[in-house]
This record gives sequence, C-alpha cells and structure tokens, in this order.
Amino acid sequence: MTDALIVNPYNIDGTAEVIAQALEMPLDERLARQRALMAAVLRDDAATWASSFLAQLERLRDADDPSGWQSSQRIESALNKLRQSDRVSGGRKARQVATPPTSAG
Repeated sequence: MTDALIVNPYNIDGTAEVIAQALEMPLDERLARQRALMAAVLRDDAATWASSFLAQLERLRDADDPSGWQSSQRIESALNKLRQSDRVSGGRKARQVATPPTSAG
C-alpha cells in the first residue's frame, strides 16, 4: 500500500512528522490516496487472500508428503460461500458470525 502514510507508532518524532504531513496534505492528494486504498481493500478482500494463500500452500506441498494431504473440499466450499456472499452484498457489509450458545450449568 504505497498510498498509505506509514509510521512506526513507537517512533514519537516520526509519528509527529507523519501526522503533520497528513494535516498539511492537499485535499486532491488525500482524495487520490483514499481512492487508491479503498480500491485495494475492495479488490483484495478476505476471499481473495484466502484463495491466494491456499494456492500457495498447494504449490509448496511436497509430492512425497507421507500423510497424503489433500486440499479440503470443506475449505473450498466455505470460500465459495464467502465469494457468493460478497457478490450479494456488494462486498461492503461486514459479515456476522454466529456464535454457538453457551451451556449454562
């Protein structure tokens, strides 16, 4: 993300400089940076990251793996559901995760 202002939060002087830079930044530059960052967020969502991660694991998997590990169809199914959910919601809504009820007792 080359459009983000990057700073080490433990560097007090550096943080002050970046805050000053952001406050003094012209509106057109702020808007351009914000558009670029938002485009990256929308393009590289969780489903894209997960697919890329799994593809890299597949490429790295050793053909002689004694466990015979195969990519899980359940993971692929979950990714497909996530992609479908993104298409329905336009990728803008946060997903709610159901939490199982706790047993009182």
